[in-house]
Amino acid sequence: WKAILADPAQIALVAEIDGALAGFGLAGPPGDPAFGDRGEVKYLYVGRDHARRGIGRRLLAALAAALAERGYAALGLGVVVGNDPAIAFYEAQGGRRVGAYTDPGPLWRSDNLLYAWDDLAALAARG
Repeated sequence: WKAILADPAQIALVAEIDGALAGFGLAGPPGDPAFGDRGEVKYLYVGRDHARRGIGRRLLAALAAALAERGYAALGLGVVVGNDPAIAFYEAQGGRRVGAYTDPGPLWRSDNLLYAWDDLAALAARG
C-alpha cells in the first residue's frame, strides 16, 4: 500500500464518519488491457456498518470527478463474477457491463466482469 499511495498517478479517497473510517476508493491508470483508455477504479469499499448510506455512491462520484480532472473521458472497474450486491450497486449507478477479463491478482486469480461509464460528468454529478 505504501508504494500505491506514494504513486502520484493513483487517486486515493477515504470516507469518514465521526473520525472513523467508513470506506475508501482507489483509482488511476488502467491495470489491464481490457480497460482500454478508461481510468480504472481499482478499489471501492464501504464498511458493513456504514452500508446503504450513500457513501459508495459519493466515493464513486468523487473518483469519477478526479479521473476527469486527470484527462480521462471514461472509467471502468472489475467486479468478481458472483458478487451480486456489487453488480447491483454498479448497475444502479449507471454502469454498463462491457466485457470480462481474468485478473491474475497478487494472491489469487479471479474472473471479473468489466463495468464502464462513458460520461464522467454525469457520474460525478450523482455524488
